[in-house]
Amino acid sequence: MTKTVFADRLGNLTISNGVARLDFLTLKEFHKDTNQADFEVAFKLMIPADGLMQTIETLEKVKADMVAHAEATPSQPATVAKEKVKSKEKPATQKTKRRKLTRAEFEQLPKAQQEKIRQRAKRREQERLRRQLEQ
Repeated sequence: MTKTVFADRLGNLTISNGVARLDFLTLKEFHKDTNQADFEVAFKLMIPADGLMQTIETLEKVKADMVAHAEATPSQPATVAKEKVKSKEKPATQKTKRRKLTRAEFEQLPKAQQEKIRQRAKRREQERLRRQLEQ
């Protein structure tokens, strides 16, 4: 029988002797006056380090899919480069214009192009987070 558990967030993560130990937390109490939350360990997960690496890779793909999906919603479509038109008037350094792409159009793209868009979104998100940390 499969056991389903819930956690609000990941707490502590330690790796020792090739085994990763992850503490998952749930909200215990929220103090409105101080706007602080108290968490408690809901459960502990132990997984081999290589299994953790595979899990992280999977989560990165899921995150990229979520970002791509969010960008591809009709209110905020993803962007893809239009095909370059060879023209002598266009300078080589000019950026290619991008157009809005619907989710349906995104899903019709070849898997390789979808992955490029996801990777670009991941890089933009990493750059945004890096800029936030620098501020």
